[in-house]
Amino acid sequence: MSKRSRDGGLLVSNKKHCPLQTLKRPSDFDCRPTSVKRSRLPAMAVVSLKRSAEFDCEVERIHKRLKASTPTAEEAMAFLLPHLLTLRRLYLDVVQSRATMRENNRLITQAYHALVKTSSEEIADLRRQLELSRYRLALMSRPHCQ
Repeated sequence: MSKRSRDGGLLVSNKKHCPLQTLKRPSDFDCRPTSVKRSRLPAMAVVSLKRSAEFDCEVERIHKRLKASTPTAEEAMAFLLPHLLTLRRLYLDVVQSRATMRENNRLITQAYHALVKTSSEEIADLRRQLELSRYRLALMSRPHCQ
């Protein structure tokens, strides 16, 4: 047995019925036809947030050229070779700086551990002196029994 509720949903005498999922009335649907041309968003140029590289103008030029015609293998290599050499030089510089930074990191770590060791020893000495001075103060503040 089923009954229609006030909000348009169909209540069924079934244990699995969920009152949140109700049928909508036909007036709830928006059936107005829209034009395909009007619904499209205007095309906007994508603005890149990246920094421009030295060879961006060359890449744009070759991109335009690729649209026009396919370059030969020699032309492609002539364009790519200087950039590959630049990338190789940058890679080697990074590898060298990485080795230098690794050595510096090792030295800093050794210095840090030596500093922590000496500071912990100094803290232990200061605690020992503090306990000794507290002990002497306690001895001096006690009345002497004679």
